[in-house]
Amino acid sequence: MSRMTLPRSSLYALAYLALIGLPQVGLFLLKPFLQQLFGADWWYAPFFIMLATAVVAPLLYTILQRRAQERFLQEQQKYRQTLMQAAQGMTLVRDLKKLLNLIVHVLTRTVKTDNASVWLLDKKMSRFVLQALRAHDGVKLGDTIPVDHPIVKRVLEERHSLVREKQPGVAQEMDRMEAAVIIPSLAEDRMIGFLALGQKTSGKPYSAEDLEVFEILANQAALAIENAQFYEELKHTQADIFQTAKMASLGHMAGGMSHQINNRFHVLTILAGTLKATLKDLDPAALEAQRLQELWMRTLETLSKIEENALRGGDIVKTILKFSRPSQEYRLTDTSQIIATTLEVASYRVNLSLIDVVQDVPSDLPQVKGDSNQLADSLCNLVTNAFDAIQKKAEMIQEKQIAPSSKDPTPFRGRIRFRASVEHGQQKSWVVLEVEDNGIGITREELENLFIPFFTTKATTEKGTGLGLYVIQRILQQHGGAISANSTYGVGTKFTLKLPAPF
Repeated sequence: MSRMTLPRSSLYALAYLALIGLPQVGLFLLKPFLQQLFGADWWYAPFFIMLATAVVAPLLYTILQRRAQERFLQEQQKYRQTLMQAAQGMTLVRDLKKLLNLIVHVLTRTVKTDNASVWLLDKKMSRFVLQALRAHDGVKLGDTIPVDHPIVKRVLEERHSLVREKQPGVAQEMDRMEAAVIIPSLAEDRMIGFLALGQKTSGKPYSAEDLEVFEILANQAALAIENAQFYEELKHTQADIFQTAKMASLGHMAGGMSHQINNRFHVLTILAGTLKATLKDLDPAALEAQRLQELWMRTLETLSKIEENALRGGDIVKTILKFSRPSQEYRLTDTSQIIATTLEVASYRVNLSLIDVVQDVPSDLPQVKGDSNQLADSLCNLVTNAFDAIQKKAEMIQEKQIAPSSKDPTPFRGRIRFRASVEHGQQKSWVVLEVEDNGIGITREELENLFIPFFTTKATTEKGTGLGLYVIQRILQQHGGAISANSTYGVGTKFTLKLPAPF
């Protein structure tokens, strides 16, 4: 697997000998001509030329060596700079798969190696797993080696890169991986993985400067990999939190939904039972034509009601399934449709007939790209929070603890208003959706902590867990948007949601 390459010092020595020796060889080959020209004193010519080359050769050798070193150092500096820039940029990549593919791509392109691969530690399996590779034939993705593998042991012993030529004990194992050098990725005292590089396509050996840069790159990669792994875990954790909050919402809605479904079944039972009782004792052959016509029309009317209630029950079940299903992908959707879904779902949690719901949504409002289920879930939480705030204010007004504000109707009645508009910025446009209520409002102290996880203004954990607004904020951020709140205690609260418009 190794390639024969002369050291740089040997090349310089050969060049120096050639510079001095070749003129002398040429002169001695011309000896007959020189003897004919100078006679017995022919040797003076090669002697003085030898003296001259002996004086000039070191100077020429130094100049040539300096220029070669300058060119080599220039290439090394460019090489080193490229890898260092790559190392710094790695920490900005959050997607683990993209990060690992970036590492092997940069290494093969910059170092110009036969191949490159990245192996990461899987703590559960107690093995290192091949996670990314480029231009490789000896191994494939998913291959593993145990933590007690000879290569791993040797790396942990030396805490530095392994060069195949200097590691006869593990040369065979490195050959199997087509690796000329192994560079560990160390995070403090832990090895989270390692990089394996093949031979350089130029045939040159890896220098001490190469290994120094590689180790810096590998250690920076270890930090970037840990960041990416943490971000992956955080996304899974957030997904669990979102789904937990959604299922909690379903739990609150369960009572209203079960009541609606039971009502449908009750209506179906009454309609079917009444029709059955009517037809049971009748003899169609003995009925007059007019009576038969009346019975026929009544039967059609009853069947229509049965169909209507069955479809309505199916719609309720579809709403449950749609609302509980985890998010799939972002699609263009109308804001008005999101609000309609919100109000449908919210109606199973609270009695919206007790308040006024006002919608001020332009028909030409641009669509937004996102998960309509998540966005409707977010608005549903805001609506139910607003309803609770309105009920609390109504109770306090009734008990004369506070007076209605100047903006409230007389007698007091709750109101939730949806207002949508487009806001044009310098770089992008936004769809702005406001959800405003005339409930009890939020104090300044509560407003500062509103989006902190597990902070709640509800009196009991049965009414609120403190995750709702945090989840809404995270959902908006994932959509590239934002949410803010403005409130005056005793007057009401307004939430402003901003989502990027797709133009």
